[in-house]
Amino acid sequence: MPTDEKRRYQYIPVDEAPPEYEGSSSTSNPNDRSRRPQRTRADSTVSQSSHDSVDALERGDGLGQDDNHGSSRSVDEARRSIEQLEVEEPTAQKDPIHVRISREWRRLTAHVDGVVHRYIPAGVLRYAIGILLGCVVVVGVYFFGGSMPRLKLPKHYQEDALRSYINTRVAADGIIRTVDEVGAIIQHAHTHGNLMDYEREVANYVQSKLVDARVGRNALDDFYVFRSWPVNHGLRLVIDPRTSDNQDKIEIELRDYAHNVWKTYIGHAPPGNATGPLVYAHAATVDDLERVKDVLPGSVVLFKRDYSVGLGEQLELVTTYGVSGAAVYFPQSSYDETDVMPNGPLPPRGEVQLDDAAYAWIQPGDVLTPGEAAHKHTRPVSLNDNKALGTVPFLAVSAHDAAMMIDLLTEGDPGEGWDAQLPSTLKHTHGPAVAELQSMLAFNEKSIVTNAMGEIEGSEADGVVVIGTSLSSPSGVALLLEIARVFAGLAEKHTWRPRRALIFAFWSGTQENHLGSVEWAEEQRQALRQQGFAYIDITSAIPNPHNTTLDLAGVPSLESAVFKALEATPDVSNSATARNLFPNDRLDIPSSFTDAIAFMTQVGMATAEVGYGRVEIGRECALTSSCLMSHFDPGFGGHAVLARAVAQLGLALVDEKFVPLEIPAYASRLGEHLSRVRTNHGDVFTSDAETARAIRALEDKARAFDLFKSTTWPNKLADDNNVESPALATARNAWNYAAANFHGNLLRSAAWTTWFEHPIYSPAQHRAVSGPQKGKRPWLMPKLENQIAIAQGFREGSEERENALDKIPQMLETLARTLEGCGLGLEGH
Repeated sequence: MPTDEKRRYQYIPVDEAPPEYEGSSSTSNPNDRSRRPQRTRADSTVSQSSHDSVDALERGDGLGQDDNHGSSRSVDEARRSIEQLEVEEPTAQKDPIHVRISREWRRLTAHVDGVVHRYIPAGVLRYAIGILLGCVVVVGVYFFGGSMPRLKLPKHYQEDALRSYINTRVAADGIIRTVDEVGAIIQHAHTHGNLMDYEREVANYVQSKLVDARVGRNALDDFYVFRSWPVNHGLRLVIDPRTSDNQDKIEIELRDYAHNVWKTYIGHAPPGNATGPLVYAHAATVDDLERVKDVLPGSVVLFKRDYSVGLGEQLELVTTYGVSGAAVYFPQSSYDETDVMPNGPLPPRGEVQLDDAAYAWIQPGDVLTPGEAAHKHTRPVSLNDNKALGTVPFLAVSAHDAAMMIDLLTEGDPGEGWDAQLPSTLKHTHGPAVAELQSMLAFNEKSIVTNAMGEIEGSEADGVVVIGTSLSSPSGVALLLEIARVFAGLAEKHTWRPRRALIFAFWSGTQENHLGSVEWAEEQRQALRQQGFAYIDITSAIPNPHNTTLDLAGVPSLESAVFKALEATPDVSNSATARNLFPNDRLDIPSSFTDAIAFMTQVGMATAEVGYGRVEIGRECALTSSCLMSHFDPGFGGHAVLARAVAQLGLALVDEKFVPLEIPAYASRLGEHLSRVRTNHGDVFTSDAETARAIRALEDKARAFDLFKSTTWPNKLADDNNVESPALATARNAWNYAAANFHGNLLRSAAWTTWFEHPIYSPAQHRAVSGPQKGKRPWLMPKLENQIAIAQGFREGSEERENALDKIPQMLETLARTLEGCGLGLEGH
C-alpha cells in the first residue's frame, strides 16, 4: 500500500502538522476541496454512470437515468457502486484487522438493508420493531422487576393507625443493641486517650445506621470551632499541708497512667498558674461565698458542682471574689463499695465527670465566632476580645482527691447547712494548706466537630420539625435511631410521607458549650426562621429508679401537643399511659442550657425538652446495656416508653393538618409570667399597665386567630362536601406558617442581648439580687430582670437607683410593642 494510503488509517497527534499528500503543500488550505488527498487509480475507476446513480438516490426516486446510455439502474447496483469506493488495490501488506472487520460489517449491513427494504414495507417494519421492543421490556420487567425502582405515591393514614403503628414498632431490643455498639465505640476511644474526637466516630456509625434504615437523606456536617486540651504534664495540683511536722507536699494525680489519658476534661477551661491558701466554699453560691469572703482574695478555692446552674456560672461567681485559682469536684450520694463501679452504677471515687466552663449565658457554641456558623474560613475573633471565657485558672478533681484536700484544712468553722457529700466529714473551711495549681493548655481555633443528620422529606410544604440528641449519650443515640428507623420503615414500606419534613439530628459537642447544635442553628438560622416549626430535644434517656417521673420543659404553645403524645403512649406496664409519668399540669419553663437553646433564642422555634431527671451514673455503666438494665431500666422498658412518646410528639408535629401550636396558651401564660416577676420584685416594680394591656390585646388576637382552625376551616370543608379545595389548603398552610412564625416574630421585634434574642425565655445577664432566685440568673423576661437587678444594686434613695427605676416602665413598654408586633397573619382568613 502506498505510504499516503497507509497514513489514512493513522491518528494524527494534535501537536503534529497534517501529512503532506501528493499534490499538496504545507501552506495549503485543508478546507479546499482541490487540495484534498487524491484518490489512487483503483478509486478513480468509478464510471460517470455511478455518480449519476448516486445523484438519483439523493433525489429520493430510487432510480437514476443514465444520461449517456439511457438505461435504468437498480438500487442494488447503485449501492454496489458505492461499495466499490472502498475497494483497495491488492497489496502484499494486509490492512489492520479493525479495518477489515469494519469493511466486512458495512458490506453485510448494506446487503441486509437492501433485502429488508425490498421485501418489507416501511409501515410493517416500524410495527415489527415496536413489538420487538415491547417484548424486551416485558421480559426485563418479568425477570428483573424485583430490583427495579417503582414509583411510590405518598400516602396519608388515619392518626389512630399511625399512633398504633409507632407503639408496636418501637422495640427495646433495637435500643439495647445500639447502646452496646455506641458504648463500645466510646469505650475504645477513652481507652486510647481520645477524649475529644470520639464523637466523630459515633457520627460515622450513626450515618451508616441511617443508610441501613433507608432514611431519605443523610449527611455528616462539619464545623470548625475553638477547643483547648491539656498538654503533656500540663495539669498539675500540688498541696503543701504547712503542718507543724513539716509534712511533705502532696501531688494530686490528674492523669490515668494505665491508659495514658487525663482523668478530667473541662471544656473552655481558662489556662494559667495560681498559688494561694486552700479555701473550701461548698457549692459556691452567693451565700456560701459570703460566709468565707474574708479569706477568698488570692486563694485557690475548692467547691462542689451545683447542677442547678452551669459550671461557668459557678466559676464566674467565685472570680468576682478575687480568687487566684479554682478547683471543682463532682459529689455523689454514696461512696460505698457496693454502690460504685464495678459493683454498682455510681462513679468510682477516682473518676472525674466531663463538663464545660464557658460563660454560656454570654455565648453558647463556638466562643470565637459569635452569631455566625464556624466554617473553615470563618474569621474568629481574638481570644483577648472574647467575653465568654473565664480568666482564673481552673481544673477538676475527683471526689477522692477532694476528700483528701479538705482533711488538710484546720481553720474556720463551716457552720450549719454545709454538706460536702464526700467520704470525709467537713470540719474546717481554710488554712494553713497552700495549693499550687497549673493549667497549661493547647488551643486549636479550627478543631472539627461533626453532626450526623437524617431527613424524611415532607409532601405538602417546606416546614421543618427537628428532633435532636447528643452523640455523647449512647442511650440518647439509641432512642433517636430507633425513632428514625420506625419512621423510615413507615415511609419506605407503606409509602407514608409526612406533611412537613422531619430531621433527625445527632449533635456533637453537647458537653462543650453545645457546639454542634448551636453552630448548625446559626448556619440554618435564616431558613429555619421561615420554615422551622418546632424542635424537640431528648435530654436524659436513662430513667431514674428512685424517681421515674419525666422531666419536661418547653414553650406554652407546645404544651397540649406534648400531653397528647404522652396520653397516646402506654407506660411500661401497659396498664396506663405515659401521662402519669408527668404529674404536673403545665410544662416547666425553659430555664437551663440544653441543645434547644439556639433554636429557641436565636432561631425563634417552638421548643420542648423531653427526658427523665438527672441520674447519678458512672461513665462505664452508661456505656453498657447490662449495667443499665441491672441498676436503672430492666428490659429497657423506660427507654422504649420515652422513644414512643417522642415519636408520637414528632408525628403530631409533622403529620397533622394543623400544626399543634396553641398560640392562645402562649399569650395567656405571658400574663402569669409578668405577675410572677411583679411578685418577686414588688419593692422596685413600677406600673405595668402598658404591658398588661398589650398582653390582653395579644390574648384577644390569639383567640381570633385560633377560630380559623376551630371554626372557619371545618365549616368551609363541610360546605365543599369534606373535600379540601386548593384555596382552602392554601389558607390552612398560611395558618400553619403564621402559628410557627409567631415565635420568630418575638425575636425579630426584641433583640434583648448580644446573642440571646428571646424576650420571654432567655438567661438574664445580671444575677438576681433578691427573691427566690437570689444569686442566679432568671430566665423570665430577661431585659426586665436585668434592669431590676441594676436598680437593686444601688443604695436605696440614691440618684442612680432612681434613674435605674425610671427605665423599668420603658422596658415594659418595649415588651408591649414587641407583643403587638407579633402579627399572626389573619389577613385573608
